[in-house]
Amino acid sequence: MSEESREHAEDVAAITREQRLAFRRLASILAVLVLLGVLLETRGAAIDAFLRGEIDLHGEPVYIPRHAIRPSQLARIDLERLHARVVPDWLVRQSFADTPAGRRRAEYAYRDLLQAIAPDPNLDGIWRELHDRISADPIANAHRIDYLLWAHDDYMDRIGAPYRIEPSMFIRHRTESGGRLALIARTYRVLSDLETEGGARVRVLSRIDRTGQIETWLGHTEREQEGAFVVADRVLHFAVRHVWPALDPALDARLPDEERGLARGVRREVRDAIDPYFREILEETAADQQALMEAAASIEARHTCGSTFRIFGLPYRGLSLHSCAMLRLALLASQDAACPDVTLDEAVQLVSASERLRQTDDLEPALEALVALVSESIAAHELRHVVDGPSEDLDCPGCAEGTPPLVRAELSGYLASFGTPGVGYLAALAACSNPERELGVDAFAIAHATFGAMPEGCLGQAPDDLYARARAAEQRYFGARAQIELPRAFPIALAVLPNRGRGLAGAR
Repeated sequence: MSEESREHAEDVAAITREQRLAFRRLASILAVLVLLGVLLETRGAAIDAFLRGEIDLHGEPVYIPRHAIRPSQLARIDLERLHARVVPDWLVRQSFADTPAGRRRAEYAYRDLLQAIAPDPNLDGIWRELHDRISADPIANAHRIDYLLWAHDDYMDRIGAPYRIEPSMFIRHRTESGGRLALIARTYRVLSDLETEGGARVRVLSRIDRTGQIETWLGHTEREQEGAFVVADRVLHFAVRHVWPALDPALDARLPDEERGLARGVRREVRDAIDPYFREILEETAADQQALMEAAASIEARHTCGSTFRIFGLPYRGLSLHSCAMLRLALLASQDAACPDVTLDEAVQLVSASERLRQTDDLEPALEALVALVSESIAAHELRHVVDGPSEDLDCPGCAEGTPPLVRAELSGYLASFGTPGVGYLAALAACSNPERELGVDAFAIAHATFGAMPEGCLGQAPDDLYARARAAEQRYFGARAQIELPRAFPIALAVLPNRGRGLAGAR
């Protein structure tokens, strides 16, 4: 081949290589465009949110206030009233705005809301859009509504206001063929806001709304990035009904079967953590609290034969003077009845226990110290969820194949809390007294956790080395991992009782 022919062939080869490279670049660009097209079609809402600055590259929500945050404007807003009354009232009325009268009530409540937030343009912007979205189509706008309520919480956090809103959506049926979406909010005051050494956040909340929604969880973890939440009101109920009676050894035989074996360990944890003066108050009054519960349960049991007398929300100090008077009337009306509303023994038990509790000094601070300790056991469970991350990503080598993610996550939380020194027996008591221990979604997790850490589960005597056994079970299921650590400055008391002030009463 001549020199000229060879140079021509090389030129052709070079052109061909350039064409191939250009084609590959074009193909790559087209592939990216196709991918973007698919993303725009399937993830359009997420991309729009990212472009608006409302989610980050990891898909986590972001809120950037549109207006400068001015403390002087915020100081003119009654944030306690806004969260305790104004927001819950408007959401309830808006959910029932399906009649002319209902729409008028909702409009009045909305005006009250706008007036309450008027000094701050950031809050005004959030709640005006919420009103428009909820009024237009709450089902179609559910994701946006969820974001806006999250943005409100994030804004409260940013300005250092100790409040939080958590919504609940459900279909309120009006006819057989359809229903209307109801959006109800649980609102909270933050009693305690702490971090572990590893940077995980723990907040203890107290309900302040008046919607009457029943909350079943002692704690929860909504988004791992927000940390763990403990609901002090539910902890108070658990502490009064289950922990307090366990503090008197003489009552062990009267405790429920699934709680009796843990009582000794619970007493040990309370003895080591709570001031002796407060502990003595609780030990001396435990029998009265147990008597109240037994009498109320006895009255409730006769509803099957026609008794109509009820005791609603048995207070920790027993029945009020007015309720005791009503009890005496019911006793008189029940004389010679085949199915009495109240028996003489029940009335004596309720009245005498209530009188002793009413006269007990410093009962409130003693209970608030107990609530703070029990809250640590719930925080240990929830912190495990924070560290674990999304349940679907949690690996459990020791779990049976096909174990659902929720069961894996709850098993992880229970074992971590059982193995936390100082509160493991309290955590086990919370699991064993859980109404869903036999039937609910937690049943499998509780069964595996309790039998993994205690030879006979909830129905036997808890071992003295529960912490070590729980840690060993945790490692059998999940492999080697660091133990959950609680914040060092966890409060020694939480002001959860009426007229006891707000915030912390001290720090451990």
